[in-house]
Amino acid sequence: MPLPRRGGSHRRHRPEGAMSSCNLPANIVADILSRLPVKSLVRFRCVCKPLKTLFADPKFIATHYNRTKNNHTLLVHSRHASSANQTISLLHTKTPDSAPNLDHPFPPHFIVSDMEIVGSINGLVCLDSPPLSVLLTIWNPATKQYRYLPCPTIGNFHPDSVNTISTGFAFDSVKNDYKVIRIVCFKKELGILARAEVFSVNSCAWREIKVDLDVMFDFNWVAVVKGVPYWMGLTQDINEFFFWFDAVNEVFRQLPAPCIAANHGTRLRAVNYKDSFAMLVYSAGHVPFTLDGFQGTYYTPLEGNTNYVDVWVMEEKDSGGESSWSKKLAVGPILGVERLVGCSQNGEIVVENSEGMLLVYNPSTEEVKNVGINGAQAHSFLVCGYSESLVSMRGFVRVGTLDAKFIKQFDKEDRKNRYRC
Repeated sequence: MPLPRRGGSHRRHRPEGAMSSCNLPANIVADILSRLPVKSLVRFRCVCKPLKTLFADPKFIATHYNRTKNNHTLLVHSRHASSANQTISLLHTKTPDSAPNLDHPFPPHFIVSDMEIVGSINGLVCLDSPPLSVLLTIWNPATKQYRYLPCPTIGNFHPDSVNTISTGFAFDSVKNDYKVIRIVCFKKELGILARAEVFSVNSCAWREIKVDLDVMFDFNWVAVVKGVPYWMGLTQDINEFFFWFDAVNEVFRQLPAPCIAANHGTRLRAVNYKDSFAMLVYSAGHVPFTLDGFQGTYYTPLEGNTNYVDVWVMEEKDSGGESSWSKKLAVGPILGVERLVGCSQNGEIVVENSEGMLLVYNPSTEEVKNVGINGAQAHSFLVCGYSESLVSMRGFVRVGTLDAKFIKQFDKEDRKNRYRC
């Protein structure tokens, strides 16, 4: 039997679209695809229009994210010791020996030289540029897309008049809107404690909002939990307090501080611990005591290089409408700790040792693993819980594509505003 010629009548007709040629119902195909990594789906997007449409569907994106969410994954930010370049690595705490570097969108050799990870929501990551927080970026590491935000509107001040500028990342579940919060805390002699503004991705604009926290004096340590940013602040009497941003109503709300007995050697770190706002409290040692029938511990340096960590979790509001702190866990000693860096959403604690190496401690197994990140500056590590997703937004461009028009406008506005008295 002669072979069919190219282009002849014997050529078999192929149904249009990859989804129609697999002889499976569309819902089964979508179910299978929703379990694959983003890297594979990004490649499949180029196969045919039906797949591209499917991967942009909000329901599919949500299903895929919930099914592939990984509580053992962290983004690790560090600064290279010799070149001072900013590096973001992807760390799987189950296999920490390898932490590949990611292509991030922070522009090198730019007027802003520093970078921080603010937080991650639904696979999107917010990047900040301290100390003035004028270059803000939303980035999807999995799809390698990003967008720079327009210049903030609160900028007519001299840097010497500012105590702290902090940034938060939030999600408004009612309007399905991602929001970036920028808080400028001024020195008390100016008579203005703080001003704040919010950028809405839906409206693509900044808007100044009222700050109702009379006790605000200074703040740091933002932690993003389930789309809500939390801060630790200080009163003018240097007392600690906590507050969070209500993205739906665009107001700040205060929380009580945990009752923690501490000395000058105690350190705190605000974290996302198993999808709850928590504080990691660490010191050189715990010494038990009994006083008038009350049992507890006080913190004091011990001989030897050991560290203990307590995990305090903010409980949901009870029937009386009050949130409360509860000590959930005490772990340690963790040998050789120089600095507490953070934790994964699953509860593994990340620390830096005296040699500048990053370690992952599993409280369940008490196992300590070295992280495969070499050549980083000491004390430059920051970590953020992260799970990949297909989430996109208007204005996204590929990493490596520099928006020259934006950079030119940013440079002009920044030079005009940031040093004005």
